[in-house]
Amino acid sequence: MKPEPIVLPPKYYLDNFIYLIDFVQEKSAHLLHEREYRFIRLFNALSENAKCLFIRFVNRRKIFFKTSTLTYQEIDNLPDALDELLESQFVSKLAPAHQERVLYLLEIFTKNELVEIIKQTGEKPAKQDKKSIQTLWILEHLPFEDLITIITNKELIIKQEFEEEVEFFLFLFFGNLEMDMTRFVIRDLGHVQYEQFDEKKLTAYFKTRKEAEDKLKMVKAYQHFGFLSVLYSGTELYDWFVAQISDWQYLTDSAQRTLDRLCLDLGKILEKNKLDHEALKIYQYTTKPPSLERQARLLYKLGFEQEALILCKRMEMNPANPDEKLFALDFKKKIEKQPKESVKKTTTQWLNQAESITIDASYQQNVEIGTLEYFKNQGFEGFFSENYWWNAMFGVLFWDIIFDEDQDAIHHPFQLAPSDLRREDFWEKRQKQLLERTAILDEKGSFYAYIQAIISQKQGKANPLVFWHEDLFLHLSQGYEQLDADQIGVVLLEMGKNLKEYAKGFPDLFIWNSDSYYFIEVKSPNDHLSAHQVFWLSFFKEIGIQAKVLKVNFG
Repeated sequence: MKPEPIVLPPKYYLDNFIYLIDFVQEKSAHLLHEREYRFIRLFNALSENAKCLFIRFVNRRKIFFKTSTLTYQEIDNLPDALDELLESQFVSKLAPAHQERVLYLLEIFTKNELVEIIKQTGEKPAKQDKKSIQTLWILEHLPFEDLITIITNKELIIKQEFEEEVEFFLFLFFGNLEMDMTRFVIRDLGHVQYEQFDEKKLTAYFKTRKEAEDKLKMVKAYQHFGFLSVLYSGTELYDWFVAQISDWQYLTDSAQRTLDRLCLDLGKILEKNKLDHEALKIYQYTTKPPSLERQARLLYKLGFEQEALILCKRMEMNPANPDEKLFALDFKKKIEKQPKESVKKTTTQWLNQAESITIDASYQQNVEIGTLEYFKNQGFEGFFSENYWWNAMFGVLFWDIIFDEDQDAIHHPFQLAPSDLRREDFWEKRQKQLLERTAILDEKGSFYAYIQAIISQKQGKANPLVFWHEDLFLHLSQGYEQLDADQIGVVLLEMGKNLKEYAKGFPDLFIWNSDSYYFIEVKSPNDHLSAHQVFWLSFFKEIGIQAKVLKVNFG
């Protein structure tokens, strides 16, 4: 029998919005200025119906609305609610002051409606043209005041106000602009089960107003860059960046991470457009991988071989991840013009030493399945392990440590992971706890009781490291039975040092029989090993875990 569908109260969104505002006031009071407090006072003074209508506007993620299409059954006397919002300046009528938001205005009209607007000018637009063509014509040929006249002669258009205040409250609550009020609905309808937190222990996402403003500024700049990258040439994007960079100095850490992403994306575009000098300059604003690798390649390409060599030695001595380490070793050989045989990539050397098997050609699109069947025919059992097995073992064994509310990394009820999960301070803050927990691996009975309890209690709850399915406990158990407890503990602790880099690259398959087991990295004829895969294969070899690369041919 299907469970009864969940029905939300008619004005659920009002309760959710008030909860968010109250939550931010409690946790982030030190970040709020008079501007935000003024918004709260004015919002609280509205009638319930006016509050509901305003929140409806906020939740639609638009800023302009056709009043003729407003229909909300739960809002009594909607025209009065709209008049109240107009009088209290929570919304305003379309006006010349809105010219800078013209794209957002045109967005609310259909293609046919834009055609009708153009016809009012005496033009005869082609109906088969895309909406973007009609939009572009209006932007280029129709003065904004004339556009307002044409639109308002037909219907009343309103614009939501207090955009920045509402955006700031949402940003302080979620810590980003990707999440919005729909998270409440997703949770309340049971579509996602979030970990339960003691809200008294939740902390503000940002410690200072500067940190919040810096991050918000860079997030919006990154969004704007995404828009410009579709319209601008490489040279224009470079000029835009150079014009902005003076405003992006002395950023706090979280904002700098967004600037890092922007630099990497822009550098990639510039390289693609053969703007090597410009790309090099952009990469030099960040050390986030693969920035140093790209700088070394560009320096070498531009004839600065000594500078490229120095950069390689720097990466070799202090690599940010396995990719940097292997790149530095291999590219240094190329710069130093070592003999051809020694210049072979480390990943290629691993492949050259790999064993080979032949499977049926019908498995060309499913190489791992074919390989698994091959070993099952040899008397082995097995399953797809890749990142799933090690991540799940980490996520289940360390669940409470990951979601520890005392680590200042849980900030709102909808977090899928702590905010520091993929940062270096995750290890710094939890090292002692992680190390102590691995002791349970030495006691088989305690280990099984513990992971069984976690799986039972947390089944279905969101955790980016755990993929839930009915065989999870069985798979964790089978791996545990084959490996030594010390080996599992060492790998998990290595992962914990940098989950962003070391929660990936594990071998594809895990197979075993009564005599032995193997982790197997499967490679088809045109496949290559990644640096992360080589890292874990080397690490496994070092600590005695049986793992190998297997080249697959088709017969």
